[in-house]
Amino acid sequence: MDFSGTFFTASYQSHIFIKIEGWAIQNNSLFFKNFVDEMVAAGFNDFVIDLQNCKGMDSTFMGTLLYIINQVKMGPSSPITLVNMSEEHCDLLKNLGIFDLLNITTQNIAFPNLEMQKLSLDTSYCPRQHIELVKKAHECLVVLNDKNKEEFRDFLEILNQELE
Repeated sequence: MDFSGTFFTASYQSHIFIKIEGWAIQNNSLFFKNFVDEMVAAGFNDFVIDLQNCKGMDSTFMGTLLYIINQVKMGPSSPITLVNMSEEHCDLLKNLGIFDLLNITTQNIAFPNLEMQKLSLDTSYCPRQHIELVKKAHECLVVLNDKNKEEFRDFLEILNQELE
């Protein structure tokens, strides 16, 4: 089974539009987070993510969304809006307790007519940075509720050992 994912991006006014095709998982979460960090540094603080063609998300990607919210949030509203979500996407977010922390719409929303650019996934990244992001993402999740704390406790211990 192919677990690859491709991210397409475009900017318009203060918004960054991101379309995810395929999987949103730990393999592309670091590149996604680094892209968002660059856009925030450039003055963007509103991210609209289209999940219509997203086959699924793992806990690292969802924890990365939460990490981004914690880093970027500048008021009562989330800096991330998820659109064109399936029932499965909603269930995944609810299961981890982050559904209510995001702006979400399940309605069919079309992006403005923008030229989308494929986000380059630099394959020369540092494995340590990848492990650190996976750890940060899951640390964000365990703070939300006891269920996550129980589910990811052993995993976080393994990540801590790998970083020693």
